[in-house]
Amino acid sequence: MSFTKDLKSDAAAGQEDAVRLLVERVAASSLLNKKTATVHTLPATTSPAAFGLFGLAVCNMLHMGPFLGIVNEGADHLMYSFALFFGGIGQLVAGGMEYQRKNTWACITWLCYSGYWMGYGWSGMQDGDTTNEFKSTPASWVMANILWGVVTLILWLATFAFNGVLCLMMFLLTVQFFLEAAAATHESVYKATGVVGFIVSTLAFYIGASVLFQEVYQKDLLPLFPLDWTKLRGRRQYGATGTRKDLAPKLEPEEDV
Repeated sequence: MSFTKDLKSDAAAGQEDAVRLLVERVAASSLLNKKTATVHTLPATTSPAAFGLFGLAVCNMLHMGPFLGIVNEGADHLMYSFALFFGGIGQLVAGGMEYQRKNTWACITWLCYSGYWMGYGWSGMQDGDTTNEFKSTPASWVMANILWGVVTLILWLATFAFNGVLCLMMFLLTVQFFLEAAAATHESVYKATGVVGFIVSTLAFYIGASVLFQEVYQKDLLPLFPLDWTKLRGRRQYGATGTRKDLAPKLEPEEDV
């Protein structure tokens, strides 16, 4: 009997040791931050950033075609369908994926612009029907562009925690909305809107390609110039800047478990 009890006690002790060791290894592999008692884990989903940025670049470039004088208004009409599906539904999916990744800024941004592109595409199709009583007016578009300029301004203020290229793109996108609100006042403003919009789309292509290449080749082939405010704020900043190496916090080296 005593021999059986000893075996049971040894088995129980072995299970306890195994569970303790498993907990310690999970904590170590999850980069447990003992200072804040927060466990940071790498996301299980792939990054949708490149897809969302390509949607922004394509839709915005088509939208800016008439402003630049490259094409007539037909390009803007073609953009309505892309705005609904590529920009609208596509960025809605991207926002959902960023939600799973716990990337707050990206989630909010993709969801906001998903609503913008869906609204723009749907409204544009309604305006094409001359008998539709729900057609929008030029004054309503002015107000809408101003409001979206305010939303983009708020989102831009949060990009100082990420990288320089994204910060520049969001700043120019803010300028684009305000210029578009005033585009009807003078021809020079109309042309300036197209130029700024063209730069925004180019930067969106650049950032999207940078994120994609970094994920595929594991190299920063197209630099995004991260903004490091560690010295100014006196503490480390965590957040996604579009590269995999920024997804996990940087901790001081600890002893192996």
